[in-house]
Amino acid sequence: MTPAVPTGPRDATGPIPPDADPSSPVARFLRVFTAPVLLFQELSRHPRTLGALVLGAFLTALSTLLIPLELFEAGLREQLMAAGQELPDDLGLAARVGWVVTIFSSAVVWPILALISAGLFALVFLFIFGYEGSFRVLLSITAHALLVAAVGSVLVVPLKILAGDPTISLTP
Repeated sequence: MTPAVPTGPRDATGPIPPDADPSSPVARFLRVFTAPVLLFQELSRHPRTLGALVLGAFLTALSTLLIPLELFEAGLREQLMAAGQELPDDLGLAARVGWVVTIFSSAVVWPILALISAGLFALVFLFIFGYEGSFRVLLSITAHALLVAAVGSVLVVPLKILAGDPTISLTP
């Protein structure tokens, strides 16, 4: 007797039927890493953007929030000294303000980054290659694809803490 082969919208080898419902936000997040092609097929039929944008903004803000304030202050001190500037008397206050501003600005910049990236993809795919999809679909796919970088920003935090350098990244 041969084993049953899975079929239907969650089959990893076939296309998703047009009438399939989009997966839950948690399932979409997991599919970014486990089955991105299937996820992007699903998003081309049922674009879902808001959850991915909010999660990406949260993860990037969390990556700054997890950095100890003392480490953030040490990084600020090193930057000021490297630039040949005097250290202010209230460096601790400046570090706290900078830390909070960085947390909130990363959450605000994340959706803007997704919009700009989707706009660039629209220029390339919609106009140059004649893609017949919509900007909404490209934004949804971009927002989900950028979650890889958002997760990476959280995963690199222990390395930043161990190295004592809040500016470390995995890119050159």
